[in-house]
Amino acid sequence: MKHFGWAVLLVGCASIHPPDGGPPDRTSPTVRRMRFSQRGQKAYLTILWREYLSPASELAGKGIWINPPHPFQAKLAGKRLRLRIDSVSGCWVVWGGEGLKDFTEGNPFSPQPLWVSCPTADTLLVAYTLESKAPPEAPVWAELYAEGRTYRFLGIKGEASITLQVGYLPQGTYHAWAWADEDGDGRWSLSESIWLYPSPLIWPPARRPDSLKGALQDTIVWTAWQADTLPPSLPRVSWRDSVWAVLTFKEPVLLSVVQGEGYSLSAKTLLLRNGTIFAVADSAGHFLRDILLVGRSDTQRYEPVITPWEGANLTLPQWLLRSSETWEARDSFWVGRIGDTLYAAELQYRGHEICLYPLLTAAAVEVNISLPTRDTVNTVKLKLPARKYPVSLPQDSPSGVRRWRIYGPQGWIGEAPPGAEVWLPPGTYTLLGLGSEGPFWRPVQIREGRPFLTELPLVRTQLQVLPRTE
Repeated sequence: MKHFGWAVLLVGCASIHPPDGGPPDRTSPTVRRMRFSQRGQKAYLTILWREYLSPASELAGKGIWINPPHPFQAKLAGKRLRLRIDSVSGCWVVWGGEGLKDFTEGNPFSPQPLWVSCPTADTLLVAYTLESKAPPEAPVWAELYAEGRTYRFLGIKGEASITLQVGYLPQGTYHAWAWADEDGDGRWSLSESIWLYPSPLIWPPARRPDSLKGALQDTIVWTAWQADTLPPSLPRVSWRDSVWAVLTFKEPVLLSVVQGEGYSLSAKTLLLRNGTIFAVADSAGHFLRDILLVGRSDTQRYEPVITPWEGANLTLPQWLLRSSETWEARDSFWVGRIGDTLYAAELQYRGHEICLYPLLTAAAVEVNISLPTRDTVNTVKLKLPARKYPVSLPQDSPSGVRRWRIYGPQGWIGEAPPGAEVWLPPGTYTLLGLGSEGPFWRPVQIREGRPFLTELPLVRTQLQVLPRTE
């Protein structure tokens, strides 16, 4: 009898997984070698990486793009990335970015050129810095546009800034701008933040590094802006009673009453009588005309409003507040606590206005303001700097500044002419000097879907207000 035995061969496939132990890998994936060929107007590029790329890598958008734009297809297989570029002509550059990630740790590829169709000895890259207190989560794209062609670059986000590595451009003068791609569609929309280079960008730059191969840091910072091409959006409305309503806007507005009665409680808050026909304009001069009637569908629950009155507070040592409630004139006091120490000063109620005299401390304090209404007494809590200090704005006659726009940590504060004395709490402020007068300023305009700076500040400077001993 013959016995037959079956030998079973078990073949184990090597799996890809992070190595056991040791420090984590933080390095970007690197290229081992490339192979290029071209047949007619179709180019073929194979990139072999030193490690496996993640199958979830983006093979378009912030993973792969071409300057100037060319149609292309990309396929990833393990360590090989294959591209077919169609309709090739002239010089073009394949760029890679953070959409490409390695397999094990998911480290992104730092934005840089992968392939240059017309290699030259000059491989200069220029690093530009975008003004930013904290880099947004969204990818930041920059576009340089000249003579009908667009060149794209992807921002490198650091802990406190955003950097652009720009290079491999034809000689010329470019319109340069950037935006935070919050919706991830690779295109700019009006609601997305923008950065603008404050002048035409000339390439190549006049100043060069010592070596032809290296990076040059440009000292001009791309400034952050918000494009405003629409009138103010409809406000949130809450009725105090059947006669008066509070309107709250998302941005500062200037009120003009056409028929009826109304007041500005603050730059963003209005108090209007029922039936009032009014118009408001934002800081760029875009108008919205409306009529206030009982029964609006967007009416909200009423809560008493009390807010600093921006314009008046620049000219007074006291804090001037405005409220949606009104009361007879009376004098009182307000109290601020710093640690175990209490400070008190005079407080005056005058109709819709409340005047708080300064406390003998420079710190910010919490304030409880009593607002008597028809049925009860409401208490509104505010946090205010206890005092302000006088400071003179620069004269700046050589630059031709006609007005200063003043910005604090929370945004726009107000405007004042050169040399004016203003009252500000301790802190650091940004001053923008404008060459025009009037309440409006429209620095950004849209042309062919691109934002342009049309009214640049003549001067941009910092103002430091320090507490003083008295």
